[in-house]
Amino acid sequence: MLGVSSKQKLTLVNKKLEDAVKRLHEAALKEGLDVQVACGFRPQAVQDDLWKQGRTRPGPIVTWTRHSKHSLGLAVDLFFMVNGKADWGIGKFVALGRIAAKECPELEWSGNWKIAREFCHFQLKE
Repeated sequence: MLGVSSKQKLTLVNKKLEDAVKRLHEAALKEGLDVQVACGFRPQAVQDDLWKQGRTRPGPIVTWTRHSKHSLGLAVDLFFMVNGKADWGIGKFVALGRIAAKECPELEWSGNWKIAREFCHFQLKE
């Protein structure tokens, strides 16, 4: 079941993305994967601040772009709940990417990208 926080985050994204993530969640549950939403819509000011990290302010670089699909409500970052704790295991994301390709063809998984791969990131295809 999607948690309260995940449901709230989905209310701020594009309706087509919201519906796809809910379908992906249900399909993943059937495979034993409890997918939750870490991030959905991200205001441009927040994206700009993330971009500065590791460049003009301290911290590791966490994004490669100032023009994220998050700022348009067209992307989500997901994670897994395992025994009540957040899990970011790459193997689980590979499985989720396969599920998404089959069940939600309108989604693009950045784990398939050649550059800027981010295993937790899913977005609507253009």
